[in-house]
Parts: sequence; C-alpha cells; structure tokens
Amino acid sequence: MAVIIELCSPGTVCVFTLLCCLLIAAGFDQVFPMEKLFLFSATELQMILCGDQSPQWTKDDIVNYTEPKLGYTRERFVDIRFVTRFSEAFCS
Repeated sequence: MAVIIELCSPGTVCVFTLLCCLLIAAGFDQVFPMEKLFLFSATELQMILCGDQSPQWTKDDIVNYTEPKLGYTRERFVDIRFVTRFSEAFCS
C-alpha cells in the first residue's frame, strides 16, 4: 500500500492507474482483438459493446415482452392502467 501511495504523489500521473489501464486494455484486446475492431465505426462499436442506450418502446412491446407474476395479470384494471401510464410516460 505504501508503494502505491508513493507512486501516486500529488502533481504526477499515478503509475498504478496507468498500469491498471494497460492491463484492462490488454485483457480487452484478448476478448476483442483490435485488428478486428477497426472494421467498425465508433458508433457501431458503442452499439456492440453497450447496446442501445435509448431504445424506442411501444405499449404493445411492453405488453408482449413482459410476464405478469405474483398475482398480477394482464386483465386486471390496475395492471392495464399501469401499462397505459408507463407507456404514456416512457414510450414513443
């Protein structure tokens, strides 16, 4: 621990942080080789690695891709109202 504190003295780049970044990059390169990633644009890479950060949902999507459980059903008024309010607030 003392070695790490010495390496990270104020006003200098922390060598420990740099080492961690290099190790993460090396591990990432083993999973996703850089020579193969150059085929993609930055936007495509972000979509591949992080997924769609702002998906577009519809009320039908919510109904079709959710499974009510623990006493909730698709037919109960409260549940229908929840899906309706949720879709009004968050769906396109």
